[in-house]
Amino acid sequence: MGHEVKGAVRVGKQRYTGKILLETNEIIFRGSDYRSRIAFSDLHDVKAVNGELHITTSDGLKIYEIGAASEKWREKITHPKSRLEKLGVKAGTRVRLLGDLESQFLRELKDSKAEILEASDAEMTFLAIDSKVSLSRVAKYAKIMRGAQALWMGVPEREERNHGNRRDCRRKEVWFERHESRRIFSDTHRVEICSAG
Repeated sequence: MGHEVKGAVRVGKQRYTGKILLETNEIIFRGSDYRSRIAFSDLHDVKAVNGELHITTSDGLKIYEIGAASEKWREKITHPKSRLEKLGVKAGTRVRLLGDLESQFLRELKDSKAEILEASDAEMTFLAIDSKVSLSRVAKYAKIMRGAQALWMGVPEREERNHGNRRDCRRKEVWFERHESRRIFSDTHRVEICSAG
């Protein structure tokens, strides 16, 4: 989930007020007369100066007036958490893998020293969803989840548009306490979480 503050952005001699959002891979400004979206990959320089966030790209300098959050945002932008950190995976975390997960994600898991299991008592289960058939497996695995166990699903963006996976998950697993969507899995996949209550 992103962070949001009310503030202003200065672009050249112009100053605009509105909402400033810090997302996983970009910073967004939404005002009544000005909007912008800057991907972290396009940043040349980021500085926190007296309550302001100075961001330089190939288009020039933008100054975000965000107050006390400026240093924290600079740190998040310049030293973003890894994908596994965002998912809560660390050394020793017991995980189970189901389906055809991307090779880069598997390498990251191996490097993290997470404990990969085939048993159902894993703390986290990662399920790759690429069709209605694989979506139907959610209920099967959810029934054996206990306590704080979580089922993470890698859902292609196109699959939600075509099949409405979030609605299906809610309908089939109504006892889940939490259902979140996070676009942190890859450029093409979003992560859905269903947690046992």
